[in-house]
Order: sequence, then C-alpha cells, then structure tokens
Amino acid sequence: MNETATRRRRPSVWHRRARLRAVARASLAAAGLLAAMAAVRPALALQDEPEEEDRYRTVLDLAFTTTSGNQDITLLTTDLAFTHLDPAAYRLEAGARARLGRTDGETVAENYRGQVDFAFTPESRWSPFLFAEVEHDPFRRLEVRSNSGSGARYRFWESERGSASISGALLYSYENFTRDPELADSPFVPSRQTARLSWRLKSEREITETFTLEHVTFYQPVWDTLDDYLFDTQTTGRVRVSDAIALTMSYTYGRDSTPPPGVGRDDRLFTAGISIEL
Repeated sequence: MNETATRRRRPSVWHRRARLRAVARASLAAAGLLAAMAAVRPALALQDEPEEEDRYRTVLDLAFTTTSGNQDITLLTTDLAFTHLDPAAYRLEAGARARLGRTDGETVAENYRGQVDFAFTPESRWSPFLFAEVEHDPFRRLEVRSNSGSGARYRFWESERGSASISGALLYSYENFTRDPELADSPFVPSRQTARLSWRLKSEREITETFTLEHVTFYQPVWDTLDDYLFDTQTTGRVRVSDAIALTMSYTYGRDSTPPPGVGRDDRLFTAGISIEL
C-alpha cells in the first residue's frame, strides 16, 4: 500500500521534462529581463546626463599643384590649425602654414609661418586675447619676423549661420633680413625692432548647408609711421562633402610696404585643395 502510494507520488518522465521546460523558460525570461534592464539603465543614464562636448578641433588643409611640359612647376601648401575651447573661460588656437614651390628642380618659393592666439571669455561680445606669430621666408630676404602682444576682440555680428568680429592689439615686432648679394652697395638695415598696431577683421558665413565662406584681413602699421605697414587678406570657400572632409579654394594677398632692397611689395596666391578635420 505504501509502496503503491510512493510509486504514484513519484513523477513520471513526461512530468519531469515538463518541469525542466518550465524552469528553462523561466530562466530565459529572467535572463531576458535582466539584459533588458542592463540595456535600458545606461540609456536612461545618458538621458539624465548630457553628453560632454568635444572641445578639441584639428583641421589640416592640403593644396598641391604640379605642371609638366615646357616648364615643370610644383607647389605644395599646407595649413594645420588646432583649437581647444572652453566656452566660458578661454579659446586656444594654434596654427602652422608651409608653402614650398619648385620649378625645373629649383626651389622658387619657400614660406613658413606659425601663430598662437589665446582668448579669454570667447563667447562674450568683448574678449581680451594674447597673440604671437613668427614667419620665415628666404625668398623675401626675411630671416625671421616675430610679432607678439595683446589686445581685445569685439564681435559685432553673430547668428546661427555665422559671425563677424574686429580686433585691435599692440604688438612688439622684431625683423631680421638678409642682404641681396646683387645689391651689395645699396643701403641695408639688417634688423629692426618696432611697435605695431594690429587690426584684424574676421568673418564666417554659412551660405548653404554645405558651403561656407571665410575671410580674414590683417592691417599692421608701425605705431608712429602708418605708411610703413604689413597687410594680409585671405578669403576661403569650403564645400563640405562629409563630416570630416571639405574641398577648399582660397585667395591670399599680402603686402609689405617697406620690403628689403630687391624684394617686391606684393604677393598673391590662389590655391585649391582638400581640408580634413581630424
């Protein structure tokens, strides 16, 4: 009697399999629920905490021109710009530019320039800044030119599609020149130190969703001799083809009103190339 009752209470194979299937389904359901909770919690955390902005920006511009036939000409122009921005505190901009040209195996153009600009409270309408630049150009008999100083920027226009500003600064300028051997008998001043005023107009305008126009003009006269000045202007158009790549075209004009003997006053350059945001 007891053995019969015991046999009746013992589960059959079918019941054991059914229980195993139920346990397995419950385990899978629990695992799925835990996985869903693990996926949802980070998403909710991201919604609660705003994503931090990328405050670093690096842009590399490359322009390369070559011709062959009656005359072989190669011209390489590179620009590298780095920006670090904390909107409430400061903006640090550093840039380097190099231009190298060769014709029939001979170097006919060579220019190197670097600059650093540190601005305080860049999002304000008025923004004080520190500025320094250095340039080397052997074909203009310029061994080195350095300008450094401080000033303030006033942003007089800003919208969702662009901005424009004007800056004024007082600079200490040092220049060192090399003599043209063909003009050895002409008067020559190898170096000079002066104070310069610096005025800069800068604007950026988004013409369409993919086309942006940028313009920068510098006017830097000697503080007590306004007809002794440096003038540079550059206009650049950028056509964006992706988030990181744009096609560029730029026109640059530079003028030194008092160059060393044997050097022309004006320089012009038109380039077309590619811009890569790293």
